[in-house]
Amino acid sequence: LQTLALGGQSMVRVGTMLVTGTELLPDAVIRLRRQSELIQMEVVEDIAAGLWARFERHELDLIVGRLDERAFAGSVRVEALYQDPHCVVVNKRHPLLRKKGLAWRDTIDYPWILPPRNTALRRAIDATFLDQNLGPRTPWVESASPTVNLVLLDKTESLIVISKSAAGLYSGLGALAVLPLQLKYDVGPIGMVWADAEESPALAAVLAALRQSVNVDPPC
Repeated sequence: LQTLALGGQSMVRVGTMLVTGTELLPDAVIRLRRQSELIQMEVVEDIAAGLWARFERHELDLIVGRLDERAFAGSVRVEALYQDPHCVVVNKRHPLLRKKGLAWRDTIDYPWILPPRNTALRRAIDATFLDQNLGPRTPWVESASPTVNLVLLDKTESLIVISKSAAGLYSGLGALAVLPLQLKYDVGPIGMVWADAEESPALAAVLAALRQSVNVDPPC
């Protein structure tokens, strides 16, 4: 921060996924603003594919979200922060909330809103059904839009798989309920990815704020 004070304001372009946009990144932004007004942040939310495309075009300095195989390719710097497992959610009026001894088989007669094919989460969901001797679900719709998914969830008896941190936020707002089902196979940890180059003082401050946000108030 002392180095920043000598050089004036500095911009850090951050890409976030829903999983980190609900708690981790907002906490880090608040922490940074309390420490200094010299760091300006530009935040973009997207799915992993969109963020990586922006990163490869040098439109982002930092990706904060769920790490996949691209993060460990060796051409970038990466740091895992914590685990955030997925859970199955429905609207608060859903019949499955009254089902005792709920199992994955009980979900097959309801519509599923699934992430796009060829994503790590879609593969994890398909593998979970196969592990239960059930075929992969045919999606009622494929969607990576949190807004569209929440509206569809509220208006239908559909099921969606989202991160535990996002489910905690939305259930706290009364928007959904969590089913007692757990994926047999989950995907990577939550972490940070940035270019394999010398960190600017502003980027270093953002990274530090993210680490502090995890250590002080780790997500559930």
